Amino acid sequence: MSNTESKNKNYCSQCETHTTEERCLVCNKTLLADIEFVNDMAKEHFTDTKKKAEEMGMLVNFENQMNVLRSIAYNNKSKVVLSKDFAPLSFNFFIPGMYNGGLIFHGSHDGFGSGSAPTFAVTMNATRGWSIHT
Repeated sequence: MSNTESKNKNYCSQCETHTTEERCLVCNKTLLADIEFVNDMAKEHFTDTKKKAEEMGMLVNFENQMNVLRSIAYNNKSKVVLSKDFAPLSFNFFIPGMYNGGLIFHGSHDGFGSGSAPTFAVTMNATRGWSIHT
């Protein structure tokens, strides 16, 4: 398996196998790191955002992006810490010892990631949905 392939998969240290699943297919161990919230407001924002994602038919996109962060944290024996961002439906994240950045929601409200308000974040291609920015 190439380096690129293994980075996109979860690694089970117990079985020494790679998988794209949330659980090891061999031993059934959970392979995604925990999410912690800096305060109750962040936890409530997460719950509200997840509900809004479901209403918009974008829950899979939201969960996929969260799972990328959780996988990175898990593979580095860390966790994902979330706080509410100033941009709508968006978060600041911190993976201790690794990364900090934003899980930003893009759409018509910000020119699909053009760098305009209210997100002030740029994507390489027009984006509708959540995107990880570091």
